[in-house]
Formats: sequence, structure tokens, C-alpha cells
Amino acid sequence: MKINYYYLSLFVLLLFSINIQAQTITETYTAGDIPTSYNAYDSNCNGPNTSLTIQLPAGGPWEVTGFDVEYTMTAANVAYMSEQRSRIHFQNTGQEESVISGTGAAGGTFSYNRTGINLANGYHAGSSNLVFEMRAWRTWGSTAPNAGCGTYYNKVNNNTWKITVNYQAAPTCIMPENLGLASLSHIDAEIAWTEIGNATAWEIEYGLIGFPLGTGTVLQTSNTFYEITGLNPSTTYEIYIRSICGSDGFSEYVGPLVATTNP
Repeated sequence: MKINYYYLSLFVLLLFSINIQAQTITETYTAGDIPTSYNAYDSNCNGPNTSLTIQLPAGGPWEVTGFDVEYTMTAANVAYMSEQRSRIHFQNTGQEESVISGTGAAGGTFSYNRTGINLANGYHAGSSNLVFEMRAWRTWGSTAPNAGCGTYYNKVNNNTWKITVNYQAAPTCIMPENLGLASLSHIDAEIAWTEIGNATAWEIEYGLIGFPLGTGTVLQTSNTFYEITGLNPSTTYEIYIRSICGSDGFSEYVGPLVATTNP
């Protein structure tokens, strides 16, 4: 019985520590009803003009594990709820959802709720701003008084659009981001990346395309760029990189970055 109590206590402590780590931030759009454009998304109607900014706390870095969205749209003046179209656009990366359609061959208010959207997933520095856009339009309603952009036929209702970001503390050693080629010649490849954690050194491993990690050429650097030299012309390589975090070990690898040298 004592053993059972021990494991139960351990399980409760584990759940408690997970709950402390997992956190949320919610923001609500309060600037008025969001108009819709006719027939297709129009950036002059909404989108950049109707955005929600969520700032992650200072400190960090943080790992965003998903976000939830909710809002309502109202169809009126002979418009149907089934004519509603919308999607959330994540401004930081330019990614966006598939188009979401309403349901119902009548006017009225339709509620939208989606959870676990992964557009913003990844590591973010403390105090980073995550910017979400509401992109909404309608497939009917092309006559006055709102032939183009307006709230007469269909709209997103004020105070209903909410974004809840789910985030947690990032691992102690997180991998760098934005690994890419800065320049390429017939024998050299200069690579660069972005560090959003606290690492000050990085390990590069490269080899011919398809090589198994652990069997390639390993290099180390204290800069967020590196020129790999002595390559063969007209040859395709794969390049990986990971952060070195001292006593916290290594991050996961980023890659492969595929590069083919010039003839």
C-alpha cells in the first residue's frame, strides 16, 4: 500500500509540474465589427487592418505548441451563413489556414471554434509579438449599400474573435532556426542561421547527400555563420547544424540543408 501511495504522489507531482509549465495567453478583438469583401479576400477590407497581437512574456525563450481561435459571423439582409468564408493568417511567417466555410441556407449567426492550430508553433524569444490576421469574405452580396467591403451582408462580430496561444518554457538547449545558404561557389558554401536561445557555439556536420548523421565532417564555430571550404564542384551535399549548450548538451539537429556546388 505504501508503494502505491508513493507512485500516486509521484504521478500527482508530475502532473503539477506539467501544469506549471503549460501556459496560455488570450486576446480579444474589440475594434468593431469586421467587414467582409465580396467574392474573394481583399487586404484593403480586412486582414492587416484587422489583426490581433499577442506578446509573449519577457524572459523565455518560449515554445508555442498551438493556438485556439473562436469568433462568430452574422449573415443578414437575405445573406446566408453558408456564404461566409474566413481563415486565420499568421503574419510572422505568412502561413494561413485552409478556407473555413459557414453552414446554413438562412441568415443568422454562426459560431466558429478551432483548437490546436499549428501556424505559430516553434520557439520564440521572450517578449516576441505574434500577429494574427482575420481574413473574411462572402460569396454573395454584390449590390449596394455594401457592394464591396462592408458589414451589411456578412460580418465578424465585434468582441467575439479571440486567439488563445498555448506555450511553455523551451528546452534548456534549443535548436537554431532559419538555416540557409548565404553564398555558394564551386568549392565553398557559406551558411547562416538564427539563434533564439542562449547558445554561443554551434556544431556543423555535412557530407554527400544521403549520408548518415554521425559519419560526416564535423565543424564547430562561435559565429552564426560559417564558410564550408574544400568542397567538390557539381556535387550535392547535406548540411546539418545544432546548438552546443555546455553542461546542457546539444540541441536537436536542424536540417538537412541541401546544397549543390557550382560546376
